[in-house]
Parts: sequence; structure tokens; C-alpha cells
Amino acid sequence: MIAIAMVKELKEVTDSDNSTSYKPIFTFTTHNNEKRIYEHDVSSKPSSWYVGETIKVIYEKDNPAKVVVLTYFGAFGLIVILLSFALILVCFSAGYYWSQHFFNKL
Repeated sequence: MIAIAMVKELKEVTDSDNSTSYKPIFTFTTHNNEKRIYEHDVSSKPSSWYVGETIKVIYEKDNPAKVVVLTYFGAFGLIVILLSFALILVCFSAGYYWSQHFFNKL
């Protein structure tokens, strides 16, 4: 299910090296008018969000606690990382093939 979520607050998170970053906390209403609060997994410094900003989220109908924020990286992050890695491997293998072909002709 899709819902519109709003940033309720920015929670300060302190890392092990005493660096402070900000994690957004969203509120949204489910399809059956249940108010939900979702704390995003990712924090950033400076904050990527501001209080009052709205965004689309996807949640499971049977489990509204399982939420995906509909940003490009939020929806496709793992796929982009794997495709980037695959592209690097293809470039290396093409270079290896080309070098074997070129040096065997010498």
C-alpha cells in the first residue's frame, strides 16, 4: 500500500566517534486510518530531510511496520550497487579478453 508520510521530527544520533547526524521520524496513516510512526534507518549530516516535508512510502497491508521510503536509493539501492559492481566486472573481463586477444597476435 502507498501512503503519504510527513517528517515529524529529526532525531539526533551520535556515532561511536561522537559525530552527530540526523535521522528522520515519519508519521503516516494506513489504509484503515491507523496512525503509524516510522523511524528511518539512515541518518545523515547535514540532514537530508526537514520537519514538515512529505514523501511517499510503501508499506505491507498486513504488516504496516515494514516500510520502504520511495526515494531512488530507498527503492533501488541494492540493485544499483549490484549493477555497478557487475559493470566493473564486465569492464575487467572485457579488458582481459582484449589483452589476451591482442597479445596472442604478437
